[in-house]
Amino acid sequence: MERDNPIVIIGGYGIVGSEIARLLRMFHPAMPIAIAGRSAEKAAALQNELGNVQIISMDVLDTNSFQNLPRRPSALVCTVNDTNDNILRKALSEGIPLVDITLWNEPLLKTIEHVKAHKPKAPIILASSWMAGISAILARYTMNGLADAESVNIDILYALKDKSGPNSIEFMDQFHKAFAVIEGHQLKWIEPLRDSQITDFPGNRRFRTYRFGTPEQYTLPLTTGIHSAATRISFDSSLATWLLASLVRSGLWNLISGNRFNGLRRAILHSQGYGDSAMLKVETRGRGCKRVVTAIDRKGQRHLTAVGALIQIERILGLDNFPPPTGITFPEQTPDIENAIKRLTACGVQIESWPSGGTDGNKG
Repeated sequence: MERDNPIVIIGGYGIVGSEIARLLRMFHPAMPIAIAGRSAEKAAALQNELGNVQIISMDVLDTNSFQNLPRRPSALVCTVNDTNDNILRKALSEGIPLVDITLWNEPLLKTIEHVKAHKPKAPIILASSWMAGISAILARYTMNGLADAESVNIDILYALKDKSGPNSIEFMDQFHKAFAVIEGHQLKWIEPLRDSQITDFPGNRRFRTYRFGTPEQYTLPLTTGIHSAATRISFDSSLATWLLASLVRSGLWNLISGNRFNGLRRAILHSQGYGDSAMLKVETRGRGCKRVVTAIDRKGQRHLTAVGALIQIERILGLDNFPPPTGITFPEQTPDIENAIKRLTACGVQIESWPSGGTDGNKG
């Protein structure tokens, strides 16, 4: 691995990309970093903050701008939606390691098949499960010490006033679409915003959560052999959650899809705030027992997503004390799940773990 060459964060001056750059500078101060995007002016502000950061003018939709990339980046980190797969093609054709945190359900399935067909010469980590793989990492963590893990339930509490960028709320545009999961080793398509349950979150907070399309519901059964994984979400406003579920089930959300209604959809569900906590609860069931883990990041979803990306960057560069992976892999396939949890806690994420209804699992 050519660590002397810069790691390129595509979309590196955005809300999540800039947070990734800050974490890399904090934990790996000597690592060369390049931030790529369409606005050199925006990138310059981050360069002034961090120092020793290379700025690259690049538009993912314009392949001619790719000539501005370093000759041989140590890795590419994709934090923007590349609808034409130009970044992926660049990584595959030149054997550049790639971490992608943007792919949602259906595009992920297409990318998996595309990568397999091209037999990648460098590792490709698809870390687009919730918060750049955090949900999948926590799910793997709950499986440790649990006899015959069978199913995983992931519940997310989304703070409407949390600070987020355009890409981090793009999943709202997917709410009306059926999504792919693996259940009982079979591919199934699930209708969104159904199959609800009441979930108790830390802090005596109780909300009704609804199932929606995230990649870990496909990848976790594929990689770990469990029967099923289900991810559900609630906003921290019961009214907003009820309104969304009603709009989706009635078909109205589909009618207001498309660029024409972008502002309306975001006005319904998104209030750009100054930050709030990001919260997940993961429960894995095994034979006669279960294990529960909760994660709270007081710095919010942009920070938690950046931590997830940091873990995958360290993995793809072999900075986790293991050789870099080969081929296409996912966050839950990290060779040292305990090390990933330590990185989360080192970044200020509060992790609590306990057994419930059995003897497996340990208080964390």
